Amino acid sequence: FWFWFWFFVFGLFGFEPMGIRGAAWASNIAEVVSLAVFIGGLLYQRLIPRLKIFHFKAFSRQLFSQINWTSLPLIFQAIVALTTWFLFFTLVERKLGSTAWAASGPVKNLYILFGVTSYAFASTTNTAIGNLVGKEAYDEIVPTIKRMVRLSLLVAIGVTIPVILMPRTLLLWITTPELVEVGLMTLYVSMGSLWVYSISTILFNAIVGLGQTAWSLVIEIVSCIGFIGFLILFFYGINCTSLAWGWSSEIVYWILTGGLGLAWFKWFFPKAIEQIKNS
Repeated sequence: FWFWFWFFVFGLFGFEPMGIRGAAWASNIAEVVSLAVFIGGLLYQRLIPRLKIFHFKAFSRQLFSQINWTSLPLIFQAIVALTTWFLFFTLVERKLGSTAWAASGPVKNLYILFGVTSYAFASTTNTAIGNLVGKEAYDEIVPTIKRMVRLSLLVAIGVTIPVILMPRTLLLWITTPELVEVGLMTLYVSMGSLWVYSISTILFNAIVGLGQTAWSLVIEIVSCIGFIGFLILFFYGINCTSLAWGWSSEIVYWILTGGLGLAWFKWFFPKAIEQIKNS
């Protein structure tokens, strides 16, 4: 995505700069490339006949219902997350103005870019936990989560150090000098948030990997309410006008997510394993 993003949005190597239209093209092309890679991997490893991907059994109402009840919370999670980001940028624009809103864009781009490693570890955790459940290796679940947390945090610290050491240089690549000064402290806050994110997202995706999507939806909703509540408190409760403090709500979000995840593993994990064993 980022390869095509630079080509189409900024017009590198003779391409005409397309701005926001270029971002749409980059996103669509990236999706097509991803699909091609998936199909290529399936063909190369000859997984299609082994996994019987295009072979379907008779329709089962019970199985259909089970899949729906497991997947629906994931859909609502995405809706809640996108709505929360929309509210965040709306509150920033209304309270701090268009300059702060514009400065948040490049910061969010870097936040997403340098958070890719944690996202990858989270996806791996989801898959690994599901695999362990399938093999009935329940005793390996918690040690695997602990290893993933350590790896994710170490890598997150490693990839964010260059940003902390040369934030102006990175911001100048994607925005104007005026917005760099506005977004500088915000970038520091967002990189600190990635450290918390690297831990909390592992716990969250481990819960999803166990099939406890209803609980993950509850955690998502509570964390998003805390996120927006913290933002409203700072912007309107104590009349704070700092963009960096506004972005600190992201840290609050991930602390809530991680804290609720730990609480779930303490109180509900044994019961969830028993349910899986008996199903």
